Amino acid sequence: MDNERPIEKLLRRFAKKRRDEAGAPLELHPATRRLLQGEVSRQFPKGAARKVAPAWWKNLWPQLAWGAWIVLFVGFGAWMIGVLSKYRYVKDGAEFTPFVVAEMWSGTEDIDQWLEHANSMTDNQIAAFDFPLRYKLKDVCDTPNYDLRNLTDDGSVVMKRPLHAATFVDNHDMGDNTIVNDKLLAYSFIMVHEGYPCIFWYDYYNNGLARPETPRGIDALIQAHHKYAGGDSQILHADPDLYIMQRVGWKDDKTDQPGLVYVLNNLGDKWSGTTVKTKWPNQRFIPIAWDGHLQSEDVHPDERTTDAEGNAEFPAPRRGYCIYVPA
Repeated sequence: MDNERPIEKLLRRFAKKRRDEAGAPLELHPATRRLLQGEVSRQFPKGAARKVAPAWWKNLWPQLAWGAWIVLFVGFGAWMIGVLSKYRYVKDGAEFTPFVVAEMWSGTEDIDQWLEHANSMTDNQIAAFDFPLRYKLKDVCDTPNYDLRNLTDDGSVVMKRPLHAATFVDNHDMGDNTIVNDKLLAYSFIMVHEGYPCIFWYDYYNNGLARPETPRGIDALIQAHHKYAGGDSQILHADPDLYIMQRVGWKDDKTDQPGLVYVLNNLGDKWSGTTVKTKWPNQRFIPIAWDGHLQSEDVHPDERTTDAEGNAEFPAPRRGYCIYVPA
C-alpha cells in the first residue's frame, strides 16, 4: 500500500516473517485429547440438546481445546487466542471474566479493525499487544534525537484504544530487534500510561533491570503503576525533547490511586523540565521513581509544590524520566 507509513510496512514484514517461522499448527498430545474429549462427554452427554457448532469451530478446535485445558486444569486466567464468542467462564463453581489478549503483529489500522470486529462479538472485551507503540519506544531508546511528539498521536493502540492495549517493551520474539539503549525509558512509559503493561522476564532478571529497593528500576515502576497510575491520561506538554503527562487518579470501593505526573527527557546533556498546569492546586509532590544518565547514585529529583492554580515545574534527569506523586 503506497499510503502506508514506514512503521506499517515494517510491521507487515515482521508479521509475514513470524507466520513463516511458525511452521505447522500445534498438535495435541493423544493423552490431552482423550482428557478433553472425556470432559466434553461428561458435560454434554449423548442425547442432550446442544447448539450446532459454527463453521470456524472445526478449524480452531485444537487452539481452543488447548486454551480450555489451560484454564480448566492449570488455572491460568489469561488467553492469547484469535477468536472468542459469548461464553460463561466458571472455575471452582464461580463465574469469572478471563483476560484475553490477541497477538496481531501488524499496524495500528489492522489491529484497530480486528479489535472492533472481535469485541462486537463477545461480552468479554479483548485486548491486543501494542506493536506500533513498541516500535515507537524502540526509537525513543535507540534513535538519536527522536521526536517525542510522535508518542502523542493515535498511531498506537494505547493512544487510540487505551482500554484494549497490552503494552510491552520486548519479548522472546524480537530476536536481533531488541532495544539496546536506555530500555528503562520505554518501561517507564508503559508503566504510567493506560493499558495492560507487560514486563519481559529476561529484562527483569537476566538484564538486571528490576533493581529492587531502589527508585531506579522496574520494581519502583511497578509500585508507581499499582499505587498511583489510575484515571485518564492527560498530556500536559510535548516537544521534540520533553514529554509530560498526568494520570488524574481513580477511587472506588476497591481502588484508591491518587494519580501522578510523569516526565520523559530525551536530552542527553542536561536535566530538562517545564512548568505545566496540573489538576492539583497547592499540592506537594514527591519523586518516587526515576532514572537517567545521572552523575552519581546520590543525585535525585527534588520535591515540587504547585501554586493555587496547579502550576509547577517538573524536571527529569538527562536521557531519563521521573514520576512525581501527591504527598
